[in-house]
Amino acid sequence: MKKNPKIILFNSNIKEPIAINRINEFIQRGYDLEVYYYSRSEWKNEVNDNERMHSLGVMESGAKSYLARVWRQYSDLKKLTKKYKDENVVFYFMGFDYAVFYILTRAKIPYIYEESDLRHTYFPHFLVSFFEKIDKKMIKNSMITAFTSEGFIKYHFGSYEAKPQNAVMIPNRLGVGIKDVKIKPRKAVEKDKLRVAFVGSPRFKSVYNFAKVFCERFPNYEFHFYGAPLRDGIDTLKVYSNCIFHGPFVSPQDLPSIYSEIDLVLSTYDTHFDNVKYAEPNKIYESIFFEVPIIVSSGTFLADKVNKLGIGYDVDPFDEKAIVDFINGLTVKDIDLKSENAKRIPKDSLISINDELFDKLNRILNNE
Repeated sequence: MKKNPKIILFNSNIKEPIAINRINEFIQRGYDLEVYYYSRSEWKNEVNDNERMHSLGVMESGAKSYLARVWRQYSDLKKLTKKYKDENVVFYFMGFDYAVFYILTRAKIPYIYEESDLRHTYFPHFLVSFFEKIDKKMIKNSMITAFTSEGFIKYHFGSYEAKPQNAVMIPNRLGVGIKDVKIKPRKAVEKDKLRVAFVGSPRFKSVYNFAKVFCERFPNYEFHFYGAPLRDGIDTLKVYSNCIFHGPFVSPQDLPSIYSEIDLVLSTYDTHFDNVKYAEPNKIYESIFFEVPIIVSSGTFLADKVNKLGIGYDVDPFDEKAIVDFINGLTVKDIDLKSENAKRIPKDSLISINDELFDKLNRILNNE
C-alpha cells in the first residue's frame, strides 16, 4: 500500500485557535505532520519545539516591520521548498502570504491552501484586483482549497454554487477541547443592569467605538473586556468606571465562567474592509455554544447568518445613534429568546470536525 505523504503545515500565528485546531485534527487522524511557525512578539508564551513543531523565530508586529517580515517569510519558505523538493510531502498553507510566496519560489510540491482571511482586501485599492487574480490562481492550482467562510466563496465566485471542484468548507468552529468544559447557568438578564462583553483580543476601532458609546451613554450598564493585548486605544476606556478589564484568560477552561457572567457578547468588526464583510469568525460558534446572544456589524455575511439563526443582533458600530437606539430597544424577553434559539442548535455541529476536507484529501491520495 502506498504510504501517504507527510503534511508540512505553515502558519504565521501559531497561538490562534484555528491553527491549534487544524494541527490537532491532522494528528488525531493519524497524519505524519510537521509544522513550521512564527511566534508573535506580543505573545509572551512560546510554543515549545518537539519532533513535529519547528519555530522559525519571532515575527515582529507593526507596519514598520512589514517589508522585513515579507522578505523573511519568502526566504524561509524558499529554503524549505529546497529541503522537501525530493520528498513525498504535501504543503499546507494557512494564509494568503505563504501561498503567494510559494508561487514566487516556482516549486512543484503539491499544496493545500486554507483561506481564513481575504488578506489582500487590506491592501491599497489599486492592488486589490491584482492580488485577487493571484488569489484565484492559487485556488485553481491547489490540490484542495479550504475556505473558513461561505462568504469568501461568494466574494471570489459570486455564489456558493459557483465554487470550484477543489474547494471545501472548513468553518472556523470550536476546538474539540470545548467538549471537556461544562456550561454554567447564566445569571438572569436584568434590563437595568445589562452586561455586554468582548471576549478575546480587541483589534478593531469598531469595538472601541461601540464600547465607548455604551459606557458613556449607559453608565448603569457594564462593559467587560476579557483578553489581551489591548490595541486601537482600548486601554483608554479605563476612564469609565463601568468599563471593566479582566486581563488574559485560558481558553476553553475559563470560558464557562466568562459567559455565565454576561448577557451579550460583542463581535463587531470594521466593515471598511471587505474581509470583514465576508468572514465568519470563531466567535459565532462560541456564542452559540454558551447560549449568549451575539452583537455583530450590520451589512456583513455574519449579520445575515446571525439573523437567519435568530441568535443575536446586528448594528452599525460606528453610528452612535444606531448603538443607542439598539441598546434602548433591547428587551429581556428578546434576549432570552435569542439565547433559547442558540440552545436548540446541536453542540456537536459547533465542533471543528472537518470530514469534508479529509475525505477529499484521502480520495485524492488514493486516486479515487
